[in-house]
Amino acid sequence: MRSFLISWVIFILSNFCYSKDDSVNSTAIIQGSHSTNRTFVKNDTEIVDPYAYEWESDKVVPVVCGMRAESVVRKGHVAGFLKSGVSVVEANVPIKLSVFGRWLERVEMISFTIDNCYHLLNNISHTEFLFQSEMRIEFITKFEKIAESKTYRMCISEKDFGQDGYEDMAFMIDEQRTWISTDVVASEYLLPLHIQILLICLLFILSALFSGLNLGLMALSPQELTLLKKSGSEKEKEYATIILPVRQAGNYLLCTILIMNVIVNSAISILFEDITSGYIAFIVSSIGIVVLGEIFPQSLCIKKGLAVGAHTIWLTRFFMFLTFPLSFPIGKTLDWLLGEDIVVYDKNQVLHLMKLTPSWETGNTELAADLKIAVGAMEISDKTVKDIMTNIEDVFMLSENTILNPTTITEILKKGYSRIPVYSADNNKKITSLLFVKDLALVDPEDKFTVKTICQYYQHHVRFVSENTGLQEMLDEFKKGEYHLAFVTTTINQEMENFVEPIKQFDRTSFEEEYGPCDWESDQENLSMIDFKVFEEFEEEIVVIGIVTLEDILEEILQAEIVDESDVILDNVYKRKRKIDKANNCYKMVEYDEICKNVSNSLTLACSQFLGTRSFIFRDAYLDINAFHRIISSNVRIVNFHKAPLEEISSLESEICMCIIKERVPCDKMILILEGSCIVSFSGTQLEFTVGPFEFFGCSMVKILEECISTNNTEKLTAKNIINLRYIPDFSLKVTHYCRYLQLTPLNYTNVYRITKAIRMGREINSKKLSIHSTDSVSFEKRLSFKHSIS
Repeated sequence: MRSFLISWVIFILSNFCYSKDDSVNSTAIIQGSHSTNRTFVKNDTEIVDPYAYEWESDKVVPVVCGMRAESVVRKGHVAGFLKSGVSVVEANVPIKLSVFGRWLERVEMISFTIDNCYHLLNNISHTEFLFQSEMRIEFITKFEKIAESKTYRMCISEKDFGQDGYEDMAFMIDEQRTWISTDVVASEYLLPLHIQILLICLLFILSALFSGLNLGLMALSPQELTLLKKSGSEKEKEYATIILPVRQAGNYLLCTILIMNVIVNSAISILFEDITSGYIAFIVSSIGIVVLGEIFPQSLCIKKGLAVGAHTIWLTRFFMFLTFPLSFPIGKTLDWLLGEDIVVYDKNQVLHLMKLTPSWETGNTELAADLKIAVGAMEISDKTVKDIMTNIEDVFMLSENTILNPTTITEILKKGYSRIPVYSADNNKKITSLLFVKDLALVDPEDKFTVKTICQYYQHHVRFVSENTGLQEMLDEFKKGEYHLAFVTTTINQEMENFVEPIKQFDRTSFEEEYGPCDWESDQENLSMIDFKVFEEFEEEIVVIGIVTLEDILEEILQAEIVDESDVILDNVYKRKRKIDKANNCYKMVEYDEICKNVSNSLTLACSQFLGTRSFIFRDAYLDINAFHRIISSNVRIVNFHKAPLEEISSLESEICMCIIKERVPCDKMILILEGSCIVSFSGTQLEFTVGPFEFFGCSMVKILEECISTNNTEKLTAKNIINLRYIPDFSLKVTHYCRYLQLTPLNYTNVYRITKAIRMGREINSKKLSIHSTDSVSFEKRLSFKHSIS
């Protein structure tokens, strides 16, 4: 583009020379009209002069108005120029020269000299011209190195057309714009080269510093720095104390960093442009600014921004002072427009920030545990008692008519609860009072008090709360200390539900099949006109749906289950049972049914013989006597007290007993009474029989086993199928006094049966091995004696 503009300038100048009188060469003035070509004879040669005119007022000579020197090696590159207009070229390098003027077609040769036209150094004949026309000549030549004070000057020789007055002699062009110098002027830099390179390196450092400070200082808000100043490590406290006064400047600091960063980056580009060419300066400066001035410092300051900002705070203060006239007004304007630089987190943002922190601090378990508690404490205000309550179906409750006998107290202790809800005798959804376990400390089980009597004496406060009550409100109530358990209720309009439920279950298809098609759209319009306010007159019923305790709220805050020494289950979600230490189990002192440990051998033998008389499956042919005796001794049970399970007691008049076999309830037990007595009863009749030792119950199960053994049906005797063997008794067997009995199940029997088969099979294999060994010994002796006889 630059060479193109110079060409046009020279072309315009040549036109200008055509209309101007030349001070050295006289310009021809043509008068008259053009005539036919003239013919001249020179040296016996006829020459036609196409530019001959009939009348000429002066001699026509070539006129040079300008020149352009262009490098051949670097195409399009124009040589330099001195202030005087002299062209500067490199010595001994091919140069393409373009000469501009008028009547240049008359030029026969162009020469260059440093003295006069009698001492020519470079001669370029017209046959060597690349291009020649009336206004321009192009050719290629080289110039040797000459003294600094010397310049090459142009001499032109005119062609000989046989015209009058022709002189075969070159004449010099004195126009300075046609002079050529080989003295290449050294490049002029803004600053000395070594200083300029050092300055570029310094500017790169400053660019990196400002980019790093932009991220390191501005990424931390004044609130975060204050937090580090008070709760960070010793180094963080020191760094935050240094940075905080400067960081409080806010937009003033931001404007200082950005302005200086822009100035430094611009200066780097300008200095590179001055040292190198355009493309090289663009590429090098861009790569340097991106890599050294942006990527590297910002990646460093992401992790070490606090330390870098503290150690370079004096530079930051200096540049804030330096750019004060520009950055301070802009910063104040931004403060006025955007407000103060204060980062405010709402509760939701703080909550999610704490939830994310443990995922960053994977190795810090203490921090994760502390944040877990903090998150739980913040979330309780968003939750209601319905979210954490224990459903009423999972709550252990007592009827107010329940008798507090040893069985009841044992069940209460087994559950592990300190407060037990008490419901009305006629409605188990109606909570009437609370029973505290500590209230039973002075109660004698033999007195047979009811739960209602104890509750009426202590009269503990019963609190009912709505299901929409917030946990924070509930916690405030519990903190007062009046109670730590509340019942969660909901409102149900029973009559409204009875009215709406049939509408919900309405089947349009079945209705049309029975009564024919209907206009449903008009029915819907009629339905929309119904005044539903009439349903507000229905009575609402408050129903207890669960309980909530102070422990439930604390568990929600701690985000973990609190398991105390008396808890039986570990959580209210999965109902996982807790393993109780049998050695420290205090409930064994009130057990009503337990395994009898000391069973004599004579009693075991008597049981096996008696069972052998009852059925063949208990005889020695099917059971090993030792294995059978071991099963008998480990399944003798004893009842120590006159009591029954809690679910059998429904009122004060209920008979206290323990039911071993229930009528019409699937059972797999085979019972043999050894000591004491039991009562056999039949439903629908008033008949009851007292039975004593060596009475056997469970003949139906024995028949099932006899069928399996006699038919050799081993599939039913597998562990998977044997547990499903049941029979439905038509009687109930109860214990009302002391009783010791043997209890066998199909699983006990099949275990002994399999052991017996395995033992006997092993014996058969061993006996066969012994017989084979003896036979081999006899045959060997016979072969040996036969050999002796032959010999």
